[in-house]
Amino acid sequence: MKPHDAFLDLDVVERHGMTPSPETACQVKKAGAEAIKRILKAVRKEHIPPGLDREALRIEIGQAYFSRVDLFEGSKAQKRVKRLRSMHKTADKLARLIKADRTMGVWIQGTLDRAHSSGSAPPALPMSFLPTPLSAPPKAPAITVVLEQLQLAIAIVEHHQKVIAEKWRKGHKGDPGLRGRRLTHPEWLAGIELPLVFERHFLRRAGRSRGKSGSGPPSGPMVEFISATMKELGLKYEKESIARAYNFRAPLRKERRRGDTLGSISRQI
Repeated sequence: MKPHDAFLDLDVVERHGMTPSPETACQVKKAGAEAIKRILKAVRKEHIPPGLDREALRIEIGQAYFSRVDLFEGSKAQKRVKRLRSMHKTADKLARLIKADRTMGVWIQGTLDRAHSSGSAPPALPMSFLPTPLSAPPKAPAITVVLEQLQLAIAIVEHHQKVIAEKWRKGHKGDPGLRGRRLTHPEWLAGIELPLVFERHFLRRAGRSRGKSGSGPPSGPMVEFISATMKELGLKYEKESIARAYNFRAPLRKERRRGDTLGSISRQI
């Protein structure tokens, strides 16, 4: 299990059709509870409000981590677009080949129908070489329809990946504060998402300090919370980097507090 898996929202996982086994669900809950315990220890008990919902905090940290992770994989998205184009061409070629040979198309469909009715793998012999059943078995979806749906699904995924790649390639130019560089996933978490998570669950405004002398490393409940959380997520991010991200990303945090649309924020990534 990866470190960030401890913060998975199992209800969301199930809604996406990936029902975890009871053992996996138990592992996630146990790992998440232990991670939250370590995070709260770093924050220190005097800064923890009474009645803090640890499970809700676990889930919201996971939502913060996973919510924008796709936008920070732009280079991967560009490579995926190329592979998806190849898949689309292959599916299109297969559909044309099957339509061009009607006899083979009938044999393939008949073989699939037989496998569909029996609930087992396709038989070793084509349908035409096997005895005809007395009653008509349930038929599999038409192979041409399946291929058309496959091409459509590939096209939809390809479009989604193109959008991600485009935002990754050009989106950072809309934020002068980035000075031509791209916002990173750790910076997004440390400067925007996690400070707001801290405010909602610890019931205090996010902030940071440098001790009584005004020097030394950044400190304070929020800094300790973000530092410990990043560590639990498997991300290396120094406290100085947390303070910088917090300072530079203040405008985006303000937009989030106002409930501004995610689209407005996404344009600045």
